[in-house]
Amino acid sequence: MVVVRLPIVLWLCKCFLQSQRRLLQRQNGYHLLQTYIPTILIVFISWVSFWLDPNAAPARITLGVTTLLTLTTLASGVRQALPPVSYVKAIDVWIGVCMIMVFGALLEFTFANWMANKKMIDSRVPEVIHMPRWLAGYPEGAPIPLPNQPKKEGYGPTYIYYARALDRLARAMFPVGFVVFNLIYWPYYIILQRAIA
Repeated sequence: MVVVRLPIVLWLCKCFLQSQRRLLQRQNGYHLLQTYIPTILIVFISWVSFWLDPNAAPARITLGVTTLLTLTTLASGVRQALPPVSYVKAIDVWIGVCMIMVFGALLEFTFANWMANKKMIDSRVPEVIHMPRWLAGYPEGAPIPLPNQPKKEGYGPTYIYYARALDRLARAMFPVGFVVFNLIYWPYYIILQRAIA
């Protein structure tokens, strides 16, 4: 009969459990390179449309739809690579927010384009909403257009300065929103992952 001492058995169990723990740790490098970095770049590319003229519809629509379709294809590939589960995964939250950011950029273009082409007819908007010159993109030395008299249909100024102001606001608000999301997402899921392990 072989007599095994208890400390040796405990030491062997401890070594075995530590080796199994290393095997069960999540490997995030693959998803970081294959999913997270490409989706960040796609979101950044969708923001390029904020620097294009509000009337550059073909360029902005092409950019918005292409980034949305690329993100959808990437999300589909990620879903196929992961096992199906009944709960929301961290990567689902990430891709969902990236989709919202890209789709939001497309919606912002739609609204900016509508404003850039809408005629000011008996509009009181410039009298009610006072925009800073730097935000509206007025040329230096140009007078701020105020509709003092009724305009005929099809004539007169448009809301182009408001569309440009919306683009300037979007240039700041979309990146700030994405940074805030990242400041919440990464600490939450890193702490959650350590708590599970």
